Amino acid sequence: MQTSRPILLFAWRNLWRYPKRSGILISVTFLGLASILFFNSLMLSWANSMLDNTLNNLGAQWQIQTEQMQQNPDIEQRFLLSSEQQKTLQNSSLFWAPRLNLPAIAKSEYDTVGVNLLAVNLNRENNVSFIGRFAEQEKISGFNNPKHPYQLIVGKALLDRLNTAVGRKLVLMTQGKDGKLAEIGLRITAAFEHSDPNVEKTMLFMPLATAQKWLLLENQVNQISLKNPQTLTLQEAKITTDSVPQLESIKQQFPQESLLSWRDLQPYAFASISMMDSFNWVWLAMIGVLMLFALLNTLYMSLYERRTELQRLFVLGLKPSHLRRLLLLELLAILSIGTALSWAFMFALVASLPDGIDLSFLAEGTAWIGISHQLFLGYDIELWLSNTLQLIGALLLLGAIPIWRATRFKVLQQTRNSLED
Repeated sequence: MQTSRPILLFAWRNLWRYPKRSGILISVTFLGLASILFFNSLMLSWANSMLDNTLNNLGAQWQIQTEQMQQNPDIEQRFLLSSEQQKTLQNSSLFWAPRLNLPAIAKSEYDTVGVNLLAVNLNRENNVSFIGRFAEQEKISGFNNPKHPYQLIVGKALLDRLNTAVGRKLVLMTQGKDGKLAEIGLRITAAFEHSDPNVEKTMLFMPLATAQKWLLLENQVNQISLKNPQTLTLQEAKITTDSVPQLESIKQQFPQESLLSWRDLQPYAFASISMMDSFNWVWLAMIGVLMLFALLNTLYMSLYERRTELQRLFVLGLKPSHLRRLLLLELLAILSIGTALSWAFMFALVASLPDGIDLSFLAEGTAWIGISHQLFLGYDIELWLSNTLQLIGALLLLGAIPIWRATRFKVLQQTRNSLED
């Protein structure tokens, strides 16, 4: 205990006797660890964005639909939504939204295109999908009002494609209940924007009650989206099963339909989120190996240059164990300084990007992989701490090898004999 404090002070002072060498080691630690923490933040942001898009666009957490809906999403896949079923959904405490999801044709004065028509109840969609929040932000009132049934919300990209505008009319055509073509004219109430250009180009929304009346589908839908009021975390998202007791009572009310999880509806998103931990480990291993080469190379050169110093300290009475402790404390101090700088840099970087990283110039690509064009860097303290301790621990253990070899008793004893001669 009496020798620990002097050795600690000696180790600290030795760092600044060779500022160039210490600066190289600190820089290696800072760059390596900062890149690992940045990659962790980027992957965390990536996964959160993908999960948010999956749950909040139009998919929701679960969906009730027929078994053939995935392969053939049309009016034939409809089912009756009875008052008893609605009561069960209402009492489940889950957010739910009934829909008619149909392929259709939109026709303006200038062009005709194929679209994806969604008949929705905006009051229900508010907590389930982006279109409900858009309507609330834009203060779209009366969309579900039976006195004004012929309303339509269209993507801005689709408006440009059809060469039309808000306030004008569109003619929609889709398959009717009898198998024949059904047609209706609706006035465009609002135009929405979306991070996915394909959503803007292909989707439009009309009142559910209007669609049911138009297609003679009283109380019939072909899709019910469900969402838990409690936010789904990334750790929960990686689990393959759902522990929500309300789902059992809902399944009993829909014996002829399937209750599908978002994992079944979006297998690519689930696989990507599940592999995020593997990506982190791969990146940690890659950067760790590069850091190890740089650190060991500099450490070997340092020990070679300081061999005379170590020999003289041994001659003056310092034991090999004291010399090892001295060198390990120097290495630990360097790694600690690099770690502190890396963490400070990452906190400053996250704080300096409150609006996220704008990837709008890659909108098509980000939409293709299922993330938003605005990535918000975050941090997971537990993950950062785990990766930092693993990296620093590995570097200390491997750095101890050349330190031990340079301070072996036989090596120091041979040098002492040569100095005495």
